[in-house]
Amino acid sequence: MIDFELDSFKRMDFVEFVRTMGYELDERESTRSSFVLRDGGGDKVIAKTNEGGHWVYFSVRDPADHGTLVDFVQRRTGEGLGHVKKRLRGHARQNPSLSYRPACKPSLTASVQGDEGYRKKVAAVWKAARWEPEPAYLLGRGLTKETMAAVLFVDTFRQDKKGNILFPHFDRQGMCGYELRNVGFKGFGADTKKGLWYSNNCVSALSIVICESSIDCLSHFQLHGGDAGYVSLGGAIGTRQRDLLTGLFIKAQRRSARVIVATDNDAPGEQYFEQLQLLSPFALERQTPCGKDWNDDLSPA
Repeated sequence: MIDFELDSFKRMDFVEFVRTMGYELDERESTRSSFVLRDGGGDKVIAKTNEGGHWVYFSVRDPADHGTLVDFVQRRTGEGLGHVKKRLRGHARQNPSLSYRPACKPSLTASVQGDEGYRKKVAAVWKAARWEPEPAYLLGRGLTKETMAAVLFVDTFRQDKKGNILFPHFDRQGMCGYELRNVGFKGFGADTKKGLWYSNNCVSALSIVICESSIDCLSHFQLHGGDAGYVSLGGAIGTRQRDLLTGLFIKAQRRSARVIVATDNDAPGEQYFEQLQLLSPFALERQTPCGKDWNDDLSPA
């Protein structure tokens, strides 16, 4: 049976309650969907609401320190569940407006808003292109035919009549845009939307590697092998992508999947890692290439 009182405590405004325990909101690092809180002792936690409307948090310092508001209080007070309930019950009586916080949807719903006519264009361009397991451009980037023919990458890119490589992007509704790559050229489909590119095994993989580009994803696989799923950001993280990444992290947490941020070995790569960590309800791992990016690492020293 559901413990309705315990469920209500998990919906209680996390940010407001932890202020009573000496934590302050870091507005500079917080976003509309993820809240960064610090105490005087150097503890830093990130909190957000999940799809069920419960507040969840994780500690940046200790990956094992995560859970709901109830877990947060237990870990920091050492009290048993009964005493924690008593503490939260008293707070709820004194602050009735904070007792039951409405469930929140992850981030914004940008992926289902606006004119959907562009999807027809995306579908037409993709249909006109063809799956090519050994495209000259990607071979020229150091990728092998074995890498490109791997099951997880089959038909995750295509080649058009001009020899451009198309990497499709997806949102919650399906294909929404595409990256274009060729010698001396990279861009995004005009009047289309950026979502996420991902490998065929991303939905079920127990490890997910996030890179800045699709070519970096293929390069990482060629260097490290394994059965990880791959996700490409395709550049700066926008509102639509924050929404999609929030959902990806929630699904990864449900199946206890690892998420490895393998963005570039430079300042923007570190900034991407920090942005992604703010969106995730659990601690992410960080992996960097020896060179600037993973495709650079394919080249001999």
